[in-house]
Amino acid sequence: MFEILKNCHLCPRNCNINRFTSRGYCKAPAYPVIYSYFPHKGEEPPITGSNGSGIVFFSFCPLQCVYCQNFKFSHEGEGKKIDVEQLSFVFTELQSFGCHNINLVTGTQYIPWIREAIQISRRRGVKIPFIWNSSGFENPWIIEWLKNYIDIYIVDFRYASKESAEKYSDAPEYPLYAE
Repeated sequence: MFEILKNCHLCPRNCNINRFTSRGYCKAPAYPVIYSYFPHKGEEPPITGSNGSGIVFFSFCPLQCVYCQNFKFSHEGEGKKIDVEQLSFVFTELQSFGCHNINLVTGTQYIPWIREAIQISRRRGVKIPFIWNSSGFENPWIIEWLKNYIDIYIVDFRYASKESAEKYSDAPEYPLYAE
C-alpha cells in the first residue's frame, strides 16, 4: 500500500516523485501530519448533531488554492507528525468524545495511512461513520480505493471553469476531476 509513495500519484497532479526522498506539488512528506482534531460544531448541521463532527485537519493540500482559509497548515504544513497507530487513536478518541462521525479534511496525500488507521480503529471498536471532506480534486480510482472505508463524501466544489481553476489553484483540469 505504501509503495505508491515511491511514485506518488495519489492526486490528479500525478507528480510521480518518490515521497521518501522529496516532496511533490502538495509538499506533503512521506508520513502523515495533522494540524488539529476536535469535536467541530460548525460543520454542516446534518453531520454535527448535538456533539459535533470529529474533525481531523490534515496538513498540506494537493490543490493549494491561493485564497485558502487554512493556509498555515494547508500551504505551510504546520502540524504534528504522526504514525498510523497514533492516527487510529485520534479516531478512537473522537468517538470517545461523543462525536457523531470522523470528518477527514483534505486527506488525499495521506490515503495509505488513513486506510490503515481506519482498519485498526474499527478493530478497536470505532463504530461511527467516516466522512471524506475534500475539494473534489481526486483521481477517480481514489474514490474506488476508499469505498470500503468511507461512509459519507462531502465535496467543497471550487471551480466550474478551467480558467478560474488555473488562476487560483494552478489546476486547469480541476473541473474534470470534480464533476
